[in-house]
Amino acid sequence: ADRLPEHESARHDADATVSSVRRELGATEQQLRVEEANRLHSGRALDALGERREKLDGERGAIEGPAPERLAERRARLDALRARCEALQEELAGAQASWPALQETLKTALEAERAAQQGLTELRARHNALVQFQAKQSAPGELGDWLARHACEDLPPLWRALKVDAGWETAIEAVLRERLAARVLEETTGAGAGGTLADDLLAESPPAALALGFADAVPGGAGGAGVHVHIPAPLPGVMPLSTHAQADDAARQALVDDWLRGWFAVERIEDWLPRRGELAPGVCLVNPRGQMLSRSMLAHFVPDNHTHGLIERQREIDALGAQQQALDDEALAAREALLAAERAASAAQARIETLRRETQTAQGERHAGEVEVLKLSQEASRAEERRMRIEGDLSELLRQEKGERERHAHAEREYARATELAGLQRGQLDAAIEALRERDEAVRALRAMEQSLARELQEARFSARECEGKLEDNARNVQLAFEQIEKIAAEHRDRAAEREATDDRRCREALQAALDARGVRETALAEQRDTLERAVAALRETEELRLRTEHEAAPLRTRVADLRLEAQAAELAVTQFDERLVEAGADEAALTPLLADAPSEAALQRDLARLGREIAALGAVNLAAVEELRTASERKAYLDAQNDDLLQAIETLEDAIRRIDRETREQLQATYNTVNEHFGRLFPQLFGGGRAELVLTGEEILDAGIQIVAQPPGKKNASIQLLSGGEKTLTAIALVFAMFQLNPAPFCMLDEVDAPLDDANTGRYAEMVKQMSSQTQFIFISHNKITMEAAQQLVGVTMQEQGISRVVEVDIEAALRLAEPAAA
Repeated sequence: ADRLPEHESARHDADATVSSVRRELGATEQQLRVEEANRLHSGRALDALGERREKLDGERGAIEGPAPERLAERRARLDALRARCEALQEELAGAQASWPALQETLKTALEAERAAQQGLTELRARHNALVQFQAKQSAPGELGDWLARHACEDLPPLWRALKVDAGWETAIEAVLRERLAARVLEETTGAGAGGTLADDLLAESPPAALALGFADAVPGGAGGAGVHVHIPAPLPGVMPLSTHAQADDAARQALVDDWLRGWFAVERIEDWLPRRGELAPGVCLVNPRGQMLSRSMLAHFVPDNHTHGLIERQREIDALGAQQQALDDEALAAREALLAAERAASAAQARIETLRRETQTAQGERHAGEVEVLKLSQEASRAEERRMRIEGDLSELLRQEKGERERHAHAEREYARATELAGLQRGQLDAAIEALRERDEAVRALRAMEQSLARELQEARFSARECEGKLEDNARNVQLAFEQIEKIAAEHRDRAAEREATDDRRCREALQAALDARGVRETALAEQRDTLERAVAALRETEELRLRTEHEAAPLRTRVADLRLEAQAAELAVTQFDERLVEAGADEAALTPLLADAPSEAALQRDLARLGREIAALGAVNLAAVEELRTASERKAYLDAQNDDLLQAIETLEDAIRRIDRETREQLQATYNTVNEHFGRLFPQLFGGGRAELVLTGEEILDAGIQIVAQPPGKKNASIQLLSGGEKTLTAIALVFAMFQLNPAPFCMLDEVDAPLDDANTGRYAEMVKQMSSQTQFIFISHNKITMEAAQQLVGVTMQEQGISRVVEVDIEAALRLAEPAAA
């Protein structure tokens, strides 16, 4: 150690000399390479400059440009095309400026025609509906057959000949009632052969309420002069009710006046209710609502479904007929205006399209002319620029050739000087390297000797400390042995005294009885465990069956709920329809055959309204609909193909997922079974008995957890948390080694795994590591001597100085071989 610094200093000086000479040689060689590169570069540059000069001379002679006459002719043609394009663009701009006004006119005409058609359609629908309803309400039915048998079917009802003032229809209906539909008879109308009119009409009763008026029974009727019986009004200013009803002929007017005699029209009948005593006998008041008041009566009129609204509907039908003619004229005018606007818009659009095509053609020709002129101009410019650039390049090439020749000569001189200097420096480097090698060998020999002596010293110190520790352990063991001997002697004396006082035969009998009882109980315990396992298996199967049943019953429950909701909705609809039929007083037996052929009025109204909305929503005729339909059909076919591809891809992906799940379940089940088997085998080896297993905590293995069940010998713990620290460590070691045996690795690192274990468990742990070391190399860190003894190679790590670790390697087999002669 004392000689080592001197040799290291000499070696350092030699190393510095070698480094200095090597740096100088490197710089010289670098300069030599640089000069060689400069020399070669100058030669290549001179050759390239010569080739470049020859090429430029050839290019200068080959340059040709376009003729000036051709360029001038193309420019004049381009000016004419530009003027034509400007004229077309101005005309197109004017046509496009007038297009919005034409569109607005067309839109206005289209909206007016659509509004007129819509109004006419609604008016026609209303008129037709009222006519049909009026015809349906006034249809005679069975009464018509009775009238036909008595030759009265051609007589119109009275309400057709009446014109009632607006607002007084209900009052007229309240007073006339069935007489509103009365047939007016002449003297001989309806008489049969050989009979009288009364006999003919009274021989058979009509099937419904019917009133017949006799025109010849009223003075002034049937063309007579007419005699009016005057009944004075109850108060001045009260008009007779007959003033609000006018018939179209004198006979019917006479009947109406006769039937309305004594009836007076008032606006407010409640004003007369306190004064009814002032009314003369035979005088009755009626208001527009049909409420009737006399001296001794107040009556409320309830309309009859067969005659109510006939007069009002007839007036509305006549008014709608007049409006329909006016709307027809208005719709025709709107249609003619629309056709004129469409013709004007079509002509303007055709002119715009023509101007746009001509403009595009002119712009294309102008663009082609501009491109041609631009190309000719660029060719002329490029030719002139090329000539000027070649002249400049030739001048630059001559200057560069002169400079490159000077650099080439300088590089030749520097290269020769650097070659001579590098030879001298290589000789100096060889001498310095030889001196460094000799001094390095001397230092290496001294270091090897120093390390060997230090290792021997360290081993001697370690042996001394180990011997001292063993002596201390032996002393403590001797002291402990003496104490144990004294305890054993005392226990021996106590046991001897107990043996003398104990009946040996009775103890053996009690022991034998206890052993028999233990055997019986162990047999019963095994039977109960078997029963428990069977019950658990049956419970698991029942639970699986229950889950499958619930899974299969879920869609059935949903379907039952849906059907119940549908049945409730159907029952509610039936109830509502029944109530509506009862409110309307309909005969269900008579309506049932008509359901399939005659829809309801509301349904017809809804259909008419829906068709009107759909026609209005259609708008103007789209001439491009066929092309759009073709495009949409092609797009639909493409999307259908894409959809089929997606469905096929989804099916393939689902198949792959199912296959992966199936394979994963199989592999995971196989892995679980293998690990569980190894765990159940290794656990008793580490504990010297007991049992352990892995239990899945779910039905689906992909989602299930794993519960560790470990029962060391002599324990019946219900949870792994009840194990001690050492028992938990051994359980974890067994589980890790069980998984490790599934796919052993070449190496395994164990860091102080045996720290919580006692000597007995440490021995079993070390024995298991030895068994598994046939396939895997174990590297473990331990402070336990028992574990160290099981190792084949021992590496110690010490720290005699703070922050400096030293490694001490011990070959156990070599140490045993060295220890055998010493022991002998």
